[in-house]
Amino acid sequence: MLATLILLIANVVFTYMGFSKPEIMSRYKFHVGRILGYREYDRMFTSGFLHGGWGHLAMNMMSLYFMGGELERFYCLPRNYGSGLGIAIYLIVYVGSLLGGDALALLMRRNDSNYTAVGASGAISGVIFALLVISPDSWLAVFFIPMPFWVFGILYVGFSLFGIGKQFGRIGHEAHLGGALIGLLLGCLFAPWQAMEHWIFLTALAVPTMLILYGMYRNPNIGSNPWEWLKSFFAPRGPRPYFQQNQRSQSTNPFDFPVKQDGLEVNRRAMMQRELDILLDRVSRKGYHTLSAAERARLDELGRELNKNTDMSGGRAPQA
Repeated sequence: MLATLILLIANVVFTYMGFSKPEIMSRYKFHVGRILGYREYDRMFTSGFLHGGWGHLAMNMMSLYFMGGELERFYCLPRNYGSGLGIAIYLIVYVGSLLGGDALALLMRRNDSNYTAVGASGAISGVIFALLVISPDSWLAVFFIPMPFWVFGILYVGFSLFGIGKQFGRIGHEAHLGGALIGLLLGCLFAPWQAMEHWIFLTALAVPTMLILYGMYRNPNIGSNPWEWLKSFFAPRGPRPYFQQNQRSQSTNPFDFPVKQDGLEVNRRAMMQRELDILLDRVSRKGYHTLSAAERARLDELGRELNKNTDMSGGRAPQA
């Protein structure tokens, strides 16, 4: 369980750092506007090692200890991949599920530039579903309720789809489900014999889930009427917007056109104003001398940019 223990320690240490220094939490948490507007793609990885509270951390680490330990032991068996290669494959499943979960969250929440999230749940969901590939007939206890693993998988996917559709609770349902699907895929890749043995169940679980997700992507309001996804699935996409056909090939400036899909626009001026306000507030409280050279240069740059009489709404001024 070497890799599992290292991941446990990393999660605890970085979460503690995030609690101790709010600027670390602010800089490295998952934030749709910062990722799509400022290309801070590292947030998709670093957010998986931060948590929203000690309870959140404890629940995730307990799941990682038991489920991750089982998966690492399976990959490290001599008849599978041995210790060295087995650990590497285990880490590929963990990191791949973490990134896959955040990628789905980014896709489904692309129209909400203020959406933020932290937690290792996407990665742990991937670990659990990679383990599901290996032994769907085993039993486990969920909140002290025993059930077959395959039943848990179905309930987990159903709950996540319902959560995405209804957008309820402070839970990253998109990251959970995205991580689970990537974990399922990687689990089939690295345990092919077990996947072939259980291919009927795995196909019946994965294919409808992906179709429903695609319907939700096409129509974000599908949660209010689950049957609408059928109509959304077969509806024509329509012509590509002008900016995708022309401006994207003519400019390298990400703010010369909307930076998100389907008409989403990050108001860059508002984001720069918030950054300027933070720096000015610090100057008023602690003095200009407390700013680093980089912060002083950034303060001057923000002042010059915000004094320009230009449209900085991402390529198209927002509608009143």
